Parts: sequence; C-alpha cells; structure tokens
Amino acid sequence: DVVADGRAAVEAARTGRYAAVLMDCQMPEMDGYQATRRIREQERDTDGPRVPIIAVTASALRIDRERCLAFGMDDHLPKPVRVPVLAATLERWIGGTGRAPAAHGWDGASTPLLDEEILADLATLPAADLDSVLDSWSHATEQRLVDLRSCLAATPDTTAGAELLTRLAHSVKGSSASVAARSFATVAAELETLGRTAMTDGTALDRFGADVLLTRLDEQFRLVRPALQTALLGR
Repeated sequence: DVVADGRAAVEAARTGRYAAVLMDCQMPEMDGYQATRRIREQERDTDGPRVPIIAVTASALRIDRERCLAFGMDDHLPKPVRVPVLAATLERWIGGTGRAPAAHGWDGASTPLLDEEILADLATLPAADLDSVLDSWSHATEQRLVDLRSCLAATPDTTAGAELLTRLAHSVKGSSASVAARSFATVAAELETLGRTAMTDGTALDRFGADVLLTRLDEQFRLVRPALQTALLGR
C-alpha cells in the first residue's frame, strides 16, 4: 500500500494489518518523523503490536540514522534503495514470521540494558530498601528529564545553558549507573559530553544533537525502568 503523506500513513497504520512500514522522511502535511511518533503513540494507547518502521531517506549520515531511531523508527535505508539491501532489512525485522525482534529501538549488542555486576550487589539489599531506592531514582529521573527539556528550550545557545545541561546530564548519568541502568547512563554520558564540548570550545550547544539524545533518554527510560523492577523485585 502506498499513501501520499504522513497523516495518511498514520491512518493506514491504525489498521494494524502491516508487517512493516517503509517510511519516507520528507512528506507533505506531516513528515515521516512526526508520523512515526504518532504511530508509536497509537500503539501505546491501544496496547497494540509494535510494527517495525524503516526509514527511507536520501540522508545517509550517522546523525540522520540517529534522528530516525530517536523518533521511534527501527532501521534506516538510504536512497536509492537497492533491492538486495531492502530484502535483507525486511528479513532482519520480520523474517518469515511477520514479527519484529523483541529489542525494538535498542541495539543490545552495543550496550547491555542493565549492568549485571551492580545488579548482583543491589540484590543483596532487603526488598523494601530496593523498592525505596528504585522509586526514588525513578521520580528523581523523571524530574531531571523534564528539567533537561526545559533547559534546552530556555537557554540553548549560551554558556550557562550548556553548563546547566551538562550538570543535569552528569547527575542523571551518576544516579542511573548506581542502580544498574547501564544503557540509560550511557546515553546520559553522551549528552554530558555534548554539553561539556560546547563549554570547552566556547561554541553554541548543538541543539539538534541534544534533542536526539534527549529523545533517546526518554526511550531508554521507558525500557530500563520496568527491566529494573523485574530484575530486582520480580515484578
């Protein structure tokens, strides 16, 4: 099925009958990034299956791929699309089963979701203490993610803005590493480095790069919080 714009893509995906979606990034009415975000919202609202969304774009740089993943796409095909590459990509995501791999949006081979050594240390604590630690970390992290977004929106191009963003990212990195949220802490470390680079070089903060990393933090937080609850509390 082919549709003419992003809004039509969102509506088509609502039917839930597709094994995968090839998403053009540049479309009228609503671009592929926003369409993907709306489709992911639909899936969460209806508790429906997560369809693999594969970006199809003329932009082949790493930052372009990062942007696609940050908006909720699963893979990236540069134009012109070659049939063997398209076939291999579809095989990777749906194979002969019509189902996508379980680890959507996260390459588990690069950084583990959780730190097993720290998990082992935490597991020695009483369950009540673990519950309190995870609850405190979860609420504090939610607030820091809000603060990071506010910081980026309010003072994106000043040294003070970069300094505040760096400090917040550093705090998120440290607290998350301490509760074994390894992949989440890794993304926070990337954001900290981005802010520190702007401070050191005296240049404007890379707003696009920061926005991509903040979106990845949001995605990782949604993955790692239930994973910690299951690993440490069995629920």
